[in-house]
Amino acid sequence: MIARYGTLPIVGWSMLLGGAMLLPFYAGQGTHIVITGNLLLAFFYLVVIGTSLTFSLYLKGAQMIGGPKASILSCAEPLSSAFLSLLLLGISFTLPDWLGTLLILSSVILISLDSRRRVKTV
Repeated sequence: MIARYGTLPIVGWSMLLGGAMLLPFYAGQGTHIVITGNLLLAFFYLVVIGTSLTFSLYLKGAQMIGGPKASILSCAEPLSSAFLSLLLLGISFTLPDWLGTLLILSSVILISLDSRRRVKTV
């Protein structure tokens, strides 16, 4: 579908449908929202820059470099976020954090080993 329609329409429709499917779980919570200029600016940034643009760039990059490399990079993203939080924000890691880090590193290593094995057999 991405090859036929491009990344932006696919991302846009998937985000719209995902939000529509989650709406029944949020509707009727009694939240009163006051719409201001700052709220609209934050909403625009979150939707356009923080979600649509970044996900479109990820899909385009995955299309260019291939699935195995893209999956390795996507596994490394939570690690970089965690380590930057550790270094820049001073957040301390607990045992579950370290176990999650170990699991992510293990999956990255297994994916890269499998990719190398497949390249050698071809």
